[in-house]
Formats: sequence, structure tokens, C-alpha cells
Amino acid sequence: MVSYAGPWSPSEALSVDEFQKVLDVNLLGTVIGIKHAAKAMIPAKQGLIISTASIAGSIAGIGPLAYSISKSGVIAASYSASAQLTKHGIRVNCISPGVVATPMALSQFRFVTALPYSVKPSNHKSGE
Repeated sequence: MVSYAGPWSPSEALSVDEFQKVLDVNLLGTVIGIKHAAKAMIPAKQGLIISTASIAGSIAGIGPLAYSISKSGVIAASYSASAQLTKHGIRVNCISPGVVATPMALSQFRFVTALPYSVKPSNHKSGE
């Protein structure tokens, strides 16, 4: 099972409801996915669960606050699930992709703006 979610709100002055929405999708959604995948895998005594976090979850100050907190929680949830599910033959891993310097990333991730080049949208079409 692969779990991937990534909504964020760029503002650091989020309302409580906006903050909760980011946590619900990124963290709670991942935890629920792990729970249901494990429920199906335990009887088979095998399985692999992969969750997607972000480097913003392990390096402070890279991304927006709610996003970074939620992705840090995904990392912690993966560690905990791995420790609990290994006895059932289930492996749990978490990947934390880095930043690709897209226009969105350039506007959201502070350290990317320091890169010595600019990024322009590609006109490349799939299949060319």
C-alpha cells in the first residue's frame, strides 16, 4: 500500500480550521491508510506499507508550518507502525522527497529561492 497526500496552506497565519484540514489530510489520512492496510495484511503475515512525507517534515523552516508538522507526524507514524507491525511480517517505510524547483516550490520553500538558476514552465508535451 502506498500512501501519498500533500495539501498545504502557504500562509503561516492559518485559522485553526485550515490548520486542522492540513493535519487531517496529511497525517490522519496516512494513519487511517496504515490501519486499514495492516488489517488486510496481518492475516497474510506479509505486506509493505509506504508513506510519503517530505524533507519539510525533518528539516525545520523549509515549508509552511502546518505542512511541516503534518509531514513530521507521518515520519513518526511510520516509525511506530514499523515497530508494531514487523512481528506480523509487514514492512513499513516512509520516503521524504526533496524539493523540485517548480514555480510553486519556489514560492513556498524558502531555501529554494536561493538556487543560482531560475525555473520556467516547460512547454514539453508527454510523448515527445
